[in-house]
Amino acid sequence: MGALVFNIFLVVVFGWAVIETFGWRQEVALFPRVVASLGLLVVTGQLVIELRNRRRAAHQVVVTSTAEGDADASVRIGRQGAAWLFAGLSCIVLLGVPVGVPLFVVLLARYRFEEGWPLAIGLAAAAVFLILAIFGGVFGAHWSDPLLLTLFSA
Repeated sequence: MGALVFNIFLVVVFGWAVIETFGWRQEVALFPRVVASLGLLVVTGQLVIELRNRRRAAHQVVVTSTAEGDADASVRIGRQGAAWLFAGLSCIVLLGVPVGVPLFVVLLARYRFEEGWPLAIGLAAAAVFLILAIFGGVFGAHWSDPLLLTLFSA
């Protein structure tokens, strides 16, 4: 229950921060607006996942484990997190930002968090929209060529 309340609190805080920056000058509001918008996206996604997991947990049997098993699980979770981080960075470097980010978001949501295709594709679309809108539109970022394209075009 605490995680759900905290997620709702963070949605309110980040939402307020985004709304608050609309009255500021563009050059002053740019960084806080970017950070607050990305924070709002991440926390909203976490809230959706938390609500879905609560519904699933109501239909599952809880299995307890020993303290030794908990330590092994912590190591396993740490290794899995590092592997997913490496996979995400590899997607971005090899395929480029516009292709690598949505691919990684879909893979992460679908296979790590076991979410359905509609949520995975929706999160990927939101990530692409924010990246292109913020970094492409606001900052005018130029994406470098993907490593695979560079290697095979020579």
